[in-house]
Amino acid sequence: MACQSGLHEGVSYEGLPSRRSSAYSNKVHPSQAEDDEDEIPNLVLASIRDHQAGENEICQDLSRDEHAIPVFEASSSMPNTARTAASSRHRNLREQLAIRRDEFMEYISNIKKTRSSFVRIPLTILLAVTFFSSVMFHVDVQRVCEIERAIEHLYLFSERKELSVSHFQDVHSLSEFWDWMDHVFIPITFVQTDEVGGKLNKSDWGKIARYNRILGSVRVQQRRSRPTPCAVHMLDEFYGSQCHPTGGKPDVEPFGLPLCPPYDKVPAGQQQGEVQCVDAAPFEEAVDLVDPKAAGEGFTHEEEEEGVYRFWLNDTMESKLLAQRVRYLEARHWIDKQTDIVDLVISLYNGELSIFTEAVLQLQVERGGYISNEFSIASIVLNPYTLNPVSATLSDVGWIFCLSLFSLLTASSLPGMLRRRLPTFWEIISYLTVILSVIVTVWWHFGLMRETSDIVTNIAENFLLHEVEVQVRRGGERDGKGVGESAANGEGRDRISQVTEDLQSYRICCSVNLIFILFLFLDVIRVQPRLALIIETFAAASNDILHFILVFLTIVFCFASSGTLLFGHEVSGFSSFGSSFITCFELLVADMTSWQQLKSLDRQTVTLGFLWTAGYVCLVSLIILNMLLAIVMETYSARQEVIGKEGSAGWTREMYRSMSDVIAKVRRKPTIDDVVRVWESSSKDMDIVTPELLLAAAAAAAAAAAEGGEGGEGGEGGGDAKGSSSPLPRTSSFSKDLAEQCIRRASEFQKSRMVTSAECRRG
Repeated sequence: MACQSGLHEGVSYEGLPSRRSSAYSNKVHPSQAEDDEDEIPNLVLASIRDHQAGENEICQDLSRDEHAIPVFEASSSMPNTARTAASSRHRNLREQLAIRRDEFMEYISNIKKTRSSFVRIPLTILLAVTFFSSVMFHVDVQRVCEIERAIEHLYLFSERKELSVSHFQDVHSLSEFWDWMDHVFIPITFVQTDEVGGKLNKSDWGKIARYNRILGSVRVQQRRSRPTPCAVHMLDEFYGSQCHPTGGKPDVEPFGLPLCPPYDKVPAGQQQGEVQCVDAAPFEEAVDLVDPKAAGEGFTHEEEEEGVYRFWLNDTMESKLLAQRVRYLEARHWIDKQTDIVDLVISLYNGELSIFTEAVLQLQVERGGYISNEFSIASIVLNPYTLNPVSATLSDVGWIFCLSLFSLLTASSLPGMLRRRLPTFWEIISYLTVILSVIVTVWWHFGLMRETSDIVTNIAENFLLHEVEVQVRRGGERDGKGVGESAANGEGRDRISQVTEDLQSYRICCSVNLIFILFLFLDVIRVQPRLALIIETFAAASNDILHFILVFLTIVFCFASSGTLLFGHEVSGFSSFGSSFITCFELLVADMTSWQQLKSLDRQTVTLGFLWTAGYVCLVSLIILNMLLAIVMETYSARQEVIGKEGSAGWTREMYRSMSDVIAKVRRKPTIDDVVRVWESSSKDMDIVTPELLLAAAAAAAAAAAEGGEGGEGGEGGGDAKGSSSPLPRTSSFSKDLAEQCIRRASEFQKSRMVTSAECRRG
């Protein structure tokens, strides 16, 4: 049987809106209606005829289905019986072609959401790129790396073959520390000769690795805790002294061995029993022994910091005098049982790269007798806008522009969120991104930049004062201060430490913000099935993954606990549960360092270590992780098959359509937004969208333009179809295009629905 569109000649238009009906008479301009059988405006008929091919295709799909009812052909010459049967078939077909309003509105709303999301994809990418570019100019990682790499090499990796301890990380005992200070730290830090042994000018003293100038002095400080009774009191007499818990209440009393007369008035600790005094003669040139307060530097606590004892090594002193000052500390037992932490703080300025750097070499005195060490370094870039003025400024302007645009788009969704009273996860991410972005931007421009500028001013103002103090002390006058202490080593040094900590926090916040922007990108691609495949895979497999994680963590917990019990007393990688957990993770990525340590121990430990390592690797690495991979891949294949059946345009085509909508809006052409507004206004009181209503909606779009056409072709006005939210351009070309769009969307939805239904019946 021939399949014909309901719009062909001979089709009954009974039920279609006429210009005399109340649903149509108020919308169609009289000049656009004729008195023949055509009750639909010519503009709408033109658009309908353009889509007859698509409708015929739907009919052909239906005719191939044995359950489909073909479109009838009605004519006045038919017998009554045939006409009744044809009318019945017509009613059945109308029921098949009818569309549920909620389904159709969801369909076109999803199209609208997809288009708007694809417009946001470039903005999200630009947001990430401009933010990263701006932050990179602020922290300038490349230049900072040049300095920090040189300092790390000097203290951690430079070889001195004539010494048993040449690297800082090799210091693990008290004797090694003093030997390293005398033969490695002083020559490396206070360079006063060139590569061939010639004397450098005094103006070149205090430069590390040629270009990094020490700011005043190197700070040598320690934190001490007070002695307390031991936990097991019955053995106090046997132990012979009180205990010294790490991190206990800070000590404020002077300490150290006393000096022999005539310097016996220098502050020292209270000694029990007969103690020999320290001969101060070898240190008279390096230490101001005449003034007891100056001679007690490092052995009396700092008033502003409880429990901190500070000593200075000034870069203007000769290296042999600096070595004597270090031996002075060693002779008076500067590190003793109450010492918790020792810090060597070096503040540097590199004029070539305009960067402040602070390196901290820290020793932690464990109560088992072992000394652990830690090296940390941080840098401050001075005003990046003077070094790269154009690039840095353009990056900031681009970032602020993208952030402003994104903030406006995010704020536009606020009314809808307030109506729901409960934000979605993705809305929370959007608002957190805006808030954190504003915070880090304001923090940089009005906080860190100002602090950095104040540091430069402070050091510049106090440099001359520092030089005057040094010259006065060389002339023999005593002012009660240590040789290395100065104004430049006080407030300016402390502010550098504070700003480096703030910069580290700034970098952490920026990294978190980039993670939020990543979530934004995942949000905008969720509407495109092919781009959202990975997200949907993990979402579909989330239940299985959660159960897997529960089993996985239980197994790792048992192995980490048993590793701590078996090897914690011998191997540092198992010395605590946290260390054992990290070791288990390292084994997952084939890092066998812990096994190498276990192999160097006794035979019993090697046997237990092999059984533990082999069991963990076989069970977790070879079996459990492959089960996780199988879960993910199975879900991925299932989701990919679903997308293949449903069909989906590629992201490039969707991007093209989204950009076409933007261009159409600029050219005042109808877009998907206009289609949604027309359908919402035309069918808001309907549950079913019939073919008649489809044509009526198209006629309403034409009528909205026709009412404003009196003012002239191409004019603009304020009305639209059924009170839509924004006015439609009132031109005949716009109305025709909009009518085409309305019918096309309904036709596409009918076709997809019926094809899917036919496939399901065949299946």
